[in-house]
Amino acid sequence: MKSFPKIAVFVTIVGLALSCSSEKKSEQELFAEAQAYSEKSDFNDAIRIYRRILKLYPESQTSHRALLLMGLVYSQNLKDDKQAETIFQKFVEKYPDGEKLLYDEAQSLSEKGDFNAAIKIYEEILKLYSESANSCRAQFLIGFVYSENLKDYEKAKEVYKEILEKYPDCDLADDARFMLELMASDSLPGDLTE
Repeated sequence: MKSFPKIAVFVTIVGLALSCSSEKKSEQELFAEAQAYSEKSDFNDAIRIYRRILKLYPESQTSHRALLLMGLVYSQNLKDDKQAETIFQKFVEKYPDGEKLLYDEAQSLSEKGDFNAAIKIYEEILKLYSESANSCRAQFLIGFVYSENLKDYEKAKEVYKEILEKYPDCDLADDARFMLELMASDSLPGDLTE
């Protein structure tokens, strides 16, 4: 029985050492750790790491990504739309240039091939910045990702038609009309160079 307190002390010291070691990690290391958890479908640990980033690096230039990615995990992986909306609302409140940050993140996700996440970001832009002059742009980019990247032409048609209904005077309405005409003529966007 005398060894039990020694074991308890040892376990406590090891636990403290491990928790302190994660505090010494750079923001980039923590992002990589969160990504690794996400790739293993360990989404609760990914969220835990994103929260740690926000706590340790609240004023860094990329801390907004932790909040944004946490919202995506809640929305896409954990299917907790209520929590995701809370996170996205905090994002809007905390970052005055949030709309631009969201566009940049969606573009980055598209470049990495994570098209569904990019669409989710564009959809959040439409919800969070519904009165923005850029709403038409977000809507068009959703259609573009569906048509060009996911080859889901039916969804793309729905999105482009919605542009013509909601934003008939926006700069991209003619582009949406053009894309609809291409899809109607079976000359799909990928066929433009032929």
